[in-house]
Amino acid sequence: MIRPVTFEMATPIEGYGRFCTEASTIGLPPGVVPKSLATTMGNGNDFWLVSVYEEVFIYRQNLGCIELHVVND
Repeated sequence: MIRPVTFEMATPIEGYGRFCTEASTIGLPPGVVPKSLATTMGNGNDFWLVSVYEEVFIYRQNLGCIELHVVND
């Protein structure tokens, strides 16, 4: 089951409002790249997939300024 992303699950990375987490930390099954992820971060709106780069999935928060990088571990 994919868990909502929280600040406790994510590590800040270089740049304002940018965070990183591992797929296994949020319960993402192997080979699954969801179009959106629930979260309690920022404004609480879902993250939406904006890019896939090799083993990293990049999400941006709807109507927010937070970017989440999910590493497919």
